[in-house]
Amino acid sequence: MHPGVRFYTSAKPTDKHKKRTHEAGVGWVMGNKRHPAHPLGSSPSLGTSPSSLSSSLGTSPMDGRHHHPSHELLRENGFVERKYHKYYQRCLSERKRLGPGESQEMNTLYRFWCFFLREHFNKSMYENFRKLAVADAKDGQRYGLECLFRFYSYGLEKRHKHHLYMDFQKLVMEEYREGHLYGLKHFFAFLKYRKSTKPLNVDPELKAALSKFRSFDDFKVRLHCMQRRVLRSQLWLCGESEGMQARACVDARACVRVCA
Repeated sequence: MHPGVRFYTSAKPTDKHKKRTHEAGVGWVMGNKRHPAHPLGSSPSLGTSPSSLSSSLGTSPMDGRHHHPSHELLRENGFVERKYHKYYQRCLSERKRLGPGESQEMNTLYRFWCFFLREHFNKSMYENFRKLAVADAKDGQRYGLECLFRFYSYGLEKRHKHHLYMDFQKLVMEEYREGHLYGLKHFFAFLKYRKSTKPLNVDPELKAALSKFRSFDDFKVRLHCMQRRVLRSQLWLCGESEGMQARACVDARACVRVCA
C-alpha cells in the first residue's frame, strides 16, 4: 500500500466558494524519510489533493527538529494528518448516517482518490472509488461519479491502462443513456488531449454519440437544450400557457445540430 504516504485533510473550507461546492482542501506528502527543518521554510514535495494510507486516525507526533517541511506547511494552513484506513471507515460511517452525497468527509475522500490514483494506482482503492461513486449516482448524487470521470480522463492522458479505459467507456455510455453529458465530455477531452498517437478502439455506440460533438461548445449547447426541454415539460405538467412554453424554448434553434 504506499507506506510512505501521509494523508492530510483540511479542518475547514478555505473560502466561501469551496464551502458551497464541497471543495475543502486535501493534500499528501510522499516518503517516510524525515528531514531537518529547512532554514527558509521551503516545501520540497507537497501534494495538493489528497494522500493515503496506513492505519490510525488523528495526528502523528513528530520531533520538531526532523519533520518534513511540507508537514508543517500543511498544518499551518489548517490541514490535519490522517491515517488512511481509519479515515476511510470514518467516511463510510458518515455516508451511512447522513446518506449519499451528504457527507463532507466522503466528498474529500472522492477528491483524494481522483488525484492520488492518477500517479499511484492501487486496485483496492480504485474498486472502492468506483463502487461507491456508482452507488451514489444511482441515488441521484453525482459528485463521486464526476470525480471518477475526472480521474479517468486526466489519469489516462498520462498513463494508459486498458482495464481503466474499458471501465471509462462503459460508465460513459451508461451515463449517456440516462441523459447525462459529463462523462461523455470528459471522454471527448481525453481523446483530444492524450499524448499518445496510438489508435484506440472506441465502442461503436460511444463513437456514434461522440460524432454529435465537434467542440466543447457543442456540449454547452446540448446541455442548454436539455435544460430547456426539462423546463418545457415541467411547465406543461403545471398547466402553464403556450406563451410561457414558447419562451422556455426560445433558444431551441441553436440546439438543432447537436440535439438531432
